[in-house]
Amino acid sequence: MDNTNTVCGWAKVYHPSGLSVTIPLPLETSLNADDMACIIEAIGSDYVQVYFDTGNAAGIGYDIVQEIEGLGKHIVQTHHKPLALVSLANRKPLASVRLPNIKDNPSTRMLGEGNIDFEAAIGALKKVGFKGYLMLET
Repeated sequence: MDNTNTVCGWAKVYHPSGLSVTIPLPLETSLNADDMACIIEAIGSDYVQVYFDTGNAAGIGYDIVQEIEGLGKHIVQTHHKPLALVSLANRKPLASVRLPNIKDNPSTRMLGEGNIDFEAAIGALKKVGFKGYLMLET
């Protein structure tokens, strides 16, 4: 969180004179929804948005439905990739992800072979009014 506070502070100080973005700038990061929303709101530009990756979010251990709901209006683009996820020692299974008994780390699978709950993710995107494209990364 210290780094996020630093970035939020930087954005608040430098945005008015130093950031003049006039084309969409979607950001794909490993930050959680609260930290990402803080940064986007601190920058204060409608052009700075979120490119949401369900696979990365789930692989980090975030609940993808909660992340989508937390980012809501900021999501301008999204892509979905099928992963095989494992519950690591310090993580608990996520409600929006089906976790099989797999012994290796999160890894990309062929479409249809992963275990990310795309139905839940798409449902959350609809709930927040997402109107953009859904890209499949396979």
